[in-house]
Amino acid sequence: MFTDFTKKLGAFDVVGWSDLQMLSKKHSISIRDAEIAALSESVVPSRYISNVRFIGVNGQLKLLGSTATIVGCGALGGMLCELLARLGVGHLKLIDFDKFDETNLNRQIMCTEEDLGKSKVSCAKERISKINSAITATAYEVRLDEANAVQLISNSDVVLDGLDNAKDKITLEAACLNEKIPLVHGAIGDSRFQIASIRNRGLLENLYASGTENPVAGTPPCTAAACAAMQAGEMLKLLLGIGDIATDAILQCDWLFWHSNIIRL
Repeated sequence: MFTDFTKKLGAFDVVGWSDLQMLSKKHSISIRDAEIAALSESVVPSRYISNVRFIGVNGQLKLLGSTATIVGCGALGGMLCELLARLGVGHLKLIDFDKFDETNLNRQIMCTEEDLGKSKVSCAKERISKINSAITATAYEVRLDEANAVQLISNSDVVLDGLDNAKDKITLEAACLNEKIPLVHGAIGDSRFQIASIRNRGLLENLYASGTENPVAGTPPCTAAACAAMQAGEMLKLLLGIGDIATDAILQCDWLFWHSNIIRL
């Protein structure tokens, strides 16, 4: 299928975007199925070559076949949408009830001046389609709560926390533990951020009971970007079984003073 369309790029046989589009139309398959077919024959879509040099062909195949749910599409969640679309996570479920306002412009990558007043999940879905049309993005313009949390996260391989308050984070953690779906927690404030991978037992109810949350903290864009990048990396480790996963621990960082700390729980 790809013999006439591949070229060498270092050690890899690669196929370009325009050729994949043509082949998907010719064979009446989706772009994602065309990418999966190529990778199954050890032909790398050009867009993923830098990914594959790190995670390998099988790692990219795993990502394309995975479903990740992003809860909250603001500062953290919007950046996570951007990163996961570029990584090639095949199905992204997006959950947020809110709309963009002017205070979001400093840090929320999905928000532009033209998007003020628009739904965060609809803007995120549109942005994802422009980055990577092989990705299926499903938008849920609702607030996650105890009544709908399990249904919203069902059939996910991993859930990523982009929420901005302790109550909803604890609700999300309970649903993930109930469904045995790993949760990549993230939280930001001023120059500080924290992440954790939650799989076997709850961490957040005790963490936030100690007064960790600071509702009046500032949020510069670099803090959101740093936290989301670490969350995306933690997701990669969970899905692909690589590296050291932050299970039963909270990684806390402060970029302003170059501090980091691991709290074992």
